[in-house]
Amino acid sequence: MFELGVITDEISQDLGRALEVAAEYDVRAVELRGIWGSNIVEMAREDAERARDLIRERGFRVCSIASAFYKCALPGSQSSGGGAMHLAAERALDDQMEVLRRAIEMAHLFEADLIRGFAFWRQDGLTPELRQQVIEAFEEPVALMEREGLILGLENEHACALGTGEEVASVVGAINSPHLRVIWDPGNAFFLDEVPFPNGYRAVKPYLVHVHLKDAKHNEQGDPMWTVMGGGEIEYVGQFKALAEDGFSGVASLESHYTSPDGSTEQGSRMCFEGIRRLLREAGLV
Repeated sequence: MFELGVITDEISQDLGRALEVAAEYDVRAVELRGIWGSNIVEMAREDAERARDLIRERGFRVCSIASAFYKCALPGSQSSGGGAMHLAAERALDDQMEVLRRAIEMAHLFEADLIRGFAFWRQDGLTPELRQQVIEAFEEPVALMEREGLILGLENEHACALGTGEEVASVVGAINSPHLRVIWDPGNAFFLDEVPFPNGYRAVKPYLVHVHLKDAKHNEQGDPMWTVMGGGEIEYVGQFKALAEDGFSGVASLESHYTSPDGSTEQGSRMCFEGIRRLLREAGLV
């Protein structure tokens, strides 16, 4: 059975408060992205050590370092635009290996074996030429992860070149390394009109290392928008059943991207945790 986790800054930038809320829902695996107003990869060492000590004292473990590695443009690309950086500075391609090395430092500090990464800002489509360019761009990072004994989790991100399950699986499968796996995000796939479950999941299942949980639906204009877990159009009951039946034993982290009607990320996260509980009950998993 998989374990529930949470990206702490979806609750609060105050790490202590985020841990308090997570504990209320029996969540003990945390994913780190933004803490005390700093991106995890760019935190001062002393602040990172303070965060590590707090996490240990509270009885949590870090399941992933949610870096913004390769959230950048490829040289000469006709990008359709950028995306959210979550406190990370946007850096050019030449600086990305330093971003990864810093993420590796944080992974070792927090005793996490997984680092999240992406695949460049999205262009008009994933042509064979672009796919090959992306594959080649991961040669050095994957070799570094192998030397460090870590896993690079490539997230399907709707603002990036590999946004659907089918797209990310096509690259990870071609590289075929145990040090490059997929972080499956059904919500991001939904934003690109892929049916997350069963279609997208079927593609990523052989390479799955981690899952991000957020729900989405179409607004009155037909555009995708984030919503509370269980209130959207993604088939999470079937997705949860499949994860359990397929023997996935990793972490499924809440990354809600949802705020409550009064504008509170903490309350929005609480609503999403309650939604997850209902979905798990409906799936017969609790």
